[in-house]
Amino acid sequence: MLTKIKQWLAAGSAKQRSGIFIGRERISVLHQDTEQASWQGQEYPMQAGQWQQSLAKVFADCTKGSTLHLVLSPERYQLVQLDKPQVANEELAQALPWQVKDLVNIAVDDMVLDYIELPAALQQVTKLSVVVSSKSWLSELVALAEQAQLHIASIQPEEWLIHPITAHTGHSCLVVCHQPGEDVMLQVMREGQLQFSRRLRGFNLLHTLSLEQLQQGLFDSLILEMQRSMDYVEAQLKLAPVRDIMLLCQQQTVQQLQQLLQQSGFSRVQALQLHANLAGAEQLELARYWQAIAAQATSREQRA
Repeated sequence: MLTKIKQWLAAGSAKQRSGIFIGRERISVLHQDTEQASWQGQEYPMQAGQWQQSLAKVFADCTKGSTLHLVLSPERYQLVQLDKPQVANEELAQALPWQVKDLVNIAVDDMVLDYIELPAALQQVTKLSVVVSSKSWLSELVALAEQAQLHIASIQPEEWLIHPITAHTGHSCLVVCHQPGEDVMLQVMREGQLQFSRRLRGFNLLHTLSLEQLQQGLFDSLILEMQRSMDYVEAQLKLAPVRDIMLLCQQQTVQQLQQLLQQSGFSRVQALQLHANLAGAEQLELARYWQAIAAQATSREQRA
């Protein structure tokens, strides 16, 4: 899959770059004109069981020759965490498929994988976050782009993309991320570095609930899982305690959770703030387009 392992197509010198998030129920697209530095967002429905047709429509609406930076939702990959194998770094990519083969349901000969290192406390073993996807599915995806005369420069997992776009607070920060129809994602980061990530099932309708409905038990479940995650980071991973909470949700949900969290004793709660180098992106609806924004942002870092 991903940029470290293989760039499927040369990016070229296109005048338009597009960040595209391939979600469970929708496809979010963010076009950026490289000459005018303008952003244009658009959403498409993802038809159940018809992802090829849905993406073909998206690709057909892109300017021919455009460079694409794709972001996959968790339905299209599997993420595992494990101790870093005791092999030379140049042999790590070859060793990892055999390390994760019993942890995922993708055959070794159909795996495409990448990894990042997670920070470790003093004297602890280095942990890897490993993302695995299907080579056959990705090949079909690439073929669709080629047919539309588009250039795929990168394909990335959603889990790895919040921290590059988030303004640094100087302290450890817990991000609570939720989008319609999706599980809640909790991530702990510090100074732009991902430290911990997990998904919470059972919260996919969070955006539909009123404040009163949240108070009928769902918020209690959510704050319990948040506290467990913060305790795990501090007590088990021996990392710095969380000081700030940032919310990446629809505006109404942000307001409701901010109120309830503050009532529960968390004073440092706010909506997620974009990194200063993303001027212009703050005009977009962040809860809808953050993955596409992140795809654009990380692509700039890779070119720098």
